[in-house]
Amino acid sequence: MKTVFIATDFSVAAENATKYGIALASDLGLKIVLFNAYQVPLSIPESYAIVRPEEVKNTAESYLKEAAMAYKKSSLQPIEILAVEGYPTDSIVRHAQKYDDAVIVTGMKGEGTTIRKIFGSTVLSLVRKSKMPMLVVPEKADYKPIKNMALAAEVDPKLNLSCINPFLQICEKFIPKVFVVRVLKTNSDIIDELIYRSERLSKKLEDFKLEYKFPRSDNVTFALEEFVSSYHIDFLGVIPQHHNLLQRVFVKSETKELAFYTRIPMLLMPEMKIGQAVEENRMQERI
Repeated sequence: MKTVFIATDFSVAAENATKYGIALASDLGLKIVLFNAYQVPLSIPESYAIVRPEEVKNTAESYLKEAAMAYKKSSLQPIEILAVEGYPTDSIVRHAQKYDDAVIVTGMKGEGTTIRKIFGSTVLSLVRKSKMPMLVVPEKADYKPIKNMALAAEVDPKLNLSCINPFLQICEKFIPKVFVVRVLKTNSDIIDELIYRSERLSKKLEDFKLEYKFPRSDNVTFALEEFVSSYHIDFLGVIPQHHNLLQRVFVKSETKELAFYTRIPMLLMPEMKIGQAVEENRMQERI
């Protein structure tokens, strides 16, 4: 990561994500961009109300500046302000891609709202449309030293492990205990555990206290929720391989009302196959 691209709509959840994102970027020494995508409301003929685009833009920029001033760690800390007109998801992806090695930061409404509803809209849309890592910060998440991190992954032999570099970068800052967690079905045995212990992943995380965990359950959602609670996880990384894990955890909940509740930040890291990064770089060079 080189840039933290914080997308805000000025809601309470977004405000907390802004606070968290700025604090994390400050500790990691990263560039900070504070972004808002606004839409100009249609004028109402009956009231003859006319809303000028420049007025909406000025208001958005004013709110962004206030947020930057409120949460920056130093008066000298540079925070880039960017307000553009457009649909949120498309605008976030389009503009975040312009920054070098960026991670998108977005907020998530907290207690009383299931992630399933949130992931069914903007956040899940961002994951589907963007190949960039995204940090989702719950409304109640506090920025604090990270002691325990977990990586929920379905590690494919062809997976390019450079996709977890943002996770690794945070590990290097806090030196936490790291759990690699893979939920296995209840009828799985020790052979399954041995199969899913990735030597490449172990090598990648060899500088940290690493432990593999294989909770057994036919319900991935509840198993991960219990694991996060039982092991006092402060930060969760997820590799949504082909969106399978993401869909199983956040969308296809077996109950209509309950999905994966969390009060900890989640770093979603889109998968990349071996050789894919090189090919994408070549395509960018041709462009």
